[in-house]
Amino acid sequence: MRAIYALLTDARVDEPAFQRWQERLRKEAPEYRRHSLDAKVIIAANRRFTDADPRFAPIEPEQVMRISLDAAQGWLNRILTTSPMEVAIVGDFDVEKAIAYAKKYLGSVGTRPVTVDGLQALRRLRVVSGPYEETVTAETDTPRTDIYLAWRGADWKDAHDRDVLDLASRVLDRRLMNELRAKRGWVYSVGCVSYPARYYLGNSRFAVLFSTAPDRSQEGLRLARHIVEKLAATGPTEDELAIVRRQLANEDEVSKRKIFYWQSWLAGMKLRGDDLGGLKEREATYQRATMGEVRDVLKRYIMPEGRVAIVGMPRVGGLKAATAGAQVAESAK
Repeated sequence: MRAIYALLTDARVDEPAFQRWQERLRKEAPEYRRHSLDAKVIIAANRRFTDADPRFAPIEPEQVMRISLDAAQGWLNRILTTSPMEVAIVGDFDVEKAIAYAKKYLGSVGTRPVTVDGLQALRRLRVVSGPYEETVTAETDTPRTDIYLAWRGADWKDAHDRDVLDLASRVLDRRLMNELRAKRGWVYSVGCVSYPARYYLGNSRFAVLFSTAPDRSQEGLRLARHIVEKLAATGPTEDELAIVRRQLANEDEVSKRKIFYWQSWLAGMKLRGDDLGGLKEREATYQRATMGEVRDVLKRYIMPEGRVAIVGMPRVGGLKAATAGAQVAESAK
């Protein structure tokens, strides 16, 4: 707590660290983005889902060089001394002592507002209707295409839909792996993940991600979309739900023994409007959600106007690309 108090009252931006940060973002980051399919795909997806909100764009070299050490220190001072502060304390300790130390050290850093004027408006992103598809390229000789297929999902505050979509993503994990990997050998791995937006509302995503050979990109994209849309139309089987429920129960049992699990839930809990009862409700939703319930929730989100597809293609040429692509497709079988 003494160290935290010192950071809150006398933190300094280290000049050598600041200079290294500037140099890395001025030279290394743009070069990495130029050659990285992953980076190009994620940047394009973020741009579409956030309506090109600058808070989600990579920092450009000219922006980096306009930031001075004094400006960085001034920003840090303002945040530490005037911004609302929400504290979560997690660990193996005497609770009463922890509270007493928090009152002593955190309670002496000065009063500050409970919230920021206009914060809710700043958290709400503008939603652009789709469907939308974009192809991006990166300067790489790796004969691989990255696919990012996503729909707008449920925000964190929409607890029921958020948890049901998590269930659905686990079912789709198995279906996608079976169809794209086991049956066809088009991919090394494939996953479906539901990302509920905790702080920037409207940025939630229900996404399928995989890599394949360039000549399989459109075929793989169509099949992945068909698999997701079929589940939204018919729902999962009871056997699929039973498997996923066991998986989630086992994960929760292990996770609850770790500090990060509790820290993740408690951090920002007031801002999100959560309480600890939400944990029990989430577990209950996992166990009692029916096949029809999963189908009905998916139908609300797996819609053309919410669909975004980003295809990342390598910029390679001639016989080298064709030969390498064929080798990737063959080795994945």
